Amino acid sequence: MFHLEKNKPVSSQIKVASVDSPDNLSSISAFLDLVGSCSGPDGGIHMIRNPCGGHVTMTTDSSRLLASMCLSRQILKLVMNSVQGHLKEFGDGGKYLAFACLSLIKLTIQETGKSTHHRAYSALNEQFVKLVSEYLNSEECAVCVNADLTDMHVLFAYTRSVISTRPLLHLSERDFEQISQLIVKCFVESIPEQENNDSGPGHSNRIFIVGSPLEHPRSSRLLKGLLLECPELPIVKGEHAFSIMKTNQRSKDFLSEGDSSKCIKVALVTCSMSGDLEDIVSATFEVSEGQAATAENLVLDKWAEFCIRLAHYQVGLLLCQKVIHPRLKILLKTQNIMAVDRLGSNVVPYVQDLTGAQPIVSVIAVTNPESLCGYITAAEHMLLNDKSYLLLKQPKASLVTLILCSKTEESLEEFKCCVKVSLRGLFSLLREEKLLAGAGCWQIHCSYVLNEQVRSSLSTLADGAGCSEAQVLSALSVFRSAVFHRWVQLLQKGDSIIEDSWDKLMIDSKTKHCWKTPSGCKKAGSMEEQLFCCCGLNTSSLTSISLTNGASFVMFNPSRDSSARGQVFPNHCRNGDKRESSAFDALLSDSEPGATGTAESQLCLNQPVTITATLDHFSAAIQGLYKAVFTANLVLSLGQVISDVD
Repeated sequence: MFHLEKNKPVSSQIKVASVDSPDNLSSISAFLDLVGSCSGPDGGIHMIRNPCGGHVTMTTDSSRLLASMCLSRQILKLVMNSVQGHLKEFGDGGKYLAFACLSLIKLTIQETGKSTHHRAYSALNEQFVKLVSEYLNSEECAVCVNADLTDMHVLFAYTRSVISTRPLLHLSERDFEQISQLIVKCFVESIPEQENNDSGPGHSNRIFIVGSPLEHPRSSRLLKGLLLECPELPIVKGEHAFSIMKTNQRSKDFLSEGDSSKCIKVALVTCSMSGDLEDIVSATFEVSEGQAATAENLVLDKWAEFCIRLAHYQVGLLLCQKVIHPRLKILLKTQNIMAVDRLGSNVVPYVQDLTGAQPIVSVIAVTNPESLCGYITAAEHMLLNDKSYLLLKQPKASLVTLILCSKTEESLEEFKCCVKVSLRGLFSLLREEKLLAGAGCWQIHCSYVLNEQVRSSLSTLADGAGCSEAQVLSALSVFRSAVFHRWVQLLQKGDSIIEDSWDKLMIDSKTKHCWKTPSGCKKAGSMEEQLFCCCGLNTSSLTSISLTNGASFVMFNPSRDSSARGQVFPNHCRNGDKRESSAFDALLSDSEPGATGTAESQLCLNQPVTITATLDHFSAAIQGLYKAVFTANLVLSLGQVISDVD
C-alpha cells in the first residue's frame, strides 16, 4: 500500500555576503594558491577529477586547468570568465592574469580594511596600468625585443620559453632545442610564398596537428601535406596500392606551371550523406514504416545521382564531414572514387586551404559541383600507431602536418596545448614584431619605472584621485606587490619551502633587470664567471653582483623583508586569518638603487638574443595586465554578492 503525502514547499536560501567577507577572502586565497603553485618552470602538476569520478586531468596549463574546474563562488567565476576570454583571444598569459587579479583584490582589501573605500585605490590602479602600458608601447621601452622574423634565434627563444614551462612533458635541454626548431620550421613552412588574392585569406593556420601517444617527444616530426585518418584502408605494413581516379584537368591556382603529371580532383561535402532529410526540410512529421523507407530511398537516390555526376567530372576523392551511407560507398568504389567520411568540422578549413575546394552544403542547392572541386597532386597511405592514414599532398599549398608524440595521453594533450600557444604567438609576430624580456625581468623593470613616474607626479595623482599622497604611495605599494613582485617571486622560486636552498635574486639599477645568483658559489675562481640575467638578455660578472659596498645591485628578498615586519606570504601561509601587508617590498620602493654606485657593473646591454633567452608574448602580457586590473576593480566595486544556496 502506498502512502501519499503532500509535498512541502522548499524555501530558497539566499546568502548575502560582502566582497571582503571571510568566506570570500578564504576562497580567493585558495584559488590564488592554486594558480601560484603551478606557475613557472618549477611549478607543480595539478591532478583534477570530478567528485563523482570520471576523467582525471593532469596539467599546469591555465586553459586546461580552468576548463576542468567547476567553481561555486561568484567572484571566482567572474575572474575565471575574464581569464578564459583572454585565453580565447591570445592563448597565453592566463595564469599571470589570474594571479595578478586575485592578488590585487586580496591586498587591496587587506590594506584598506573596512574603514576605507576601495574607490580611490581602483582609480589609482587605472592610472598605474595606464602609465605602464604607455611605457611599454613607447620607443624608450628597454624591455621590448625586436622580433625580426629573419632572426631565427628570436623565434627559437620564444618557442623554447613556452614549452619549457610545462613540467608534465619531462623534456631535457636537448629536447627543448629540437622541438623548438621543429615548431619554428612548421611556422616557416606554413607561410605562403605569395598571397593568393583570388582565393582570399586562408581558412586555417595551415598547420594541422596529429597526436601520437606512447612515443618519445623527440620522435615528433613534420609532414608536408594533410594527414587524414582513414580507417577503411587496411592496417598492414608497407605501401598499400589503392585505386583512385586521376584527371588531366588542371587548376592554375593550385598546380605548378609546367607540371604535366595528372592530378586528383577533390570534392568536399559538409552535410550528411547517410540518407536523412536534414538538408531537404527542417520539420518533424509522422510516417509509417514503409513511407520512412521510401523517403530514405528517395534521398539516397538523389545522392546516387550526385555521385554519378562526380564520376562524370572525373572526381577521384570525396571528403565528407559527416557520415556516408554504405550503399553510396559501394557506388563510389565502383566508380573508382575514394571516399573518406567523419572528418569533423575542425578538419574542413585545412582541406579548403590544401585543395582549394569549396564546401558542398546540400545535394539540392548545388547545380554545378565541378566548380566547387579542388585539386591535389598525390595521395599516400601511411600507418601511425596501428591506424591507417591518408596523406594528401599539394606542393603549391603551404600546409603541413605536425605529428606530436608523447608517452602518455595527458602529456600529449599538454604538448598539443603548448604547441598551439607557441604557434599563435609566432603568427602574431607577423602583425606586431615585438616580444618582452621574460622570466620576471619586464615586471621588475616596469615596477621600477612606475615607481619613478609616480613619485615624480605624486601631487598630481593625489589631486586627481581625491586622496592624500600617503594613500597614493600605499596604493602604489599594493599595485607593485600584487601585479609584479609576487609573480616574480613565483617564477624564480617556484613552490619551494626550503628557504636556505633559494638562490639570491638581485636587482640591477642600470638595466632594472633581475639576476639569480648561485647560492653555493663561493670559490674565488668562479667569481669572474659571466652570468646572465633571468631573461638572458644582459650579462654581468658574479663579482659585480656580489659587491656589497656599491649600490649598483640590491637584493630582492621579499621573504626576508616581510618577516621583519611580521608579514606572511601566500607560498608559505595556508591560514587565511593572518593579515598580509603589501609593503613587503619597502626595499624596492623606498630605497631605489641609483646609478651613482661605485661598483663597476660589467653589463653588456643589447646582447644578441640566444636560444636560451626567455621571452614573453607582448600583446598577451599587456592585455593580461589590463584585464587583471580592470577585473580586480570590478570585483572591488561590488557591494554585496547574492547567491542562492539551493
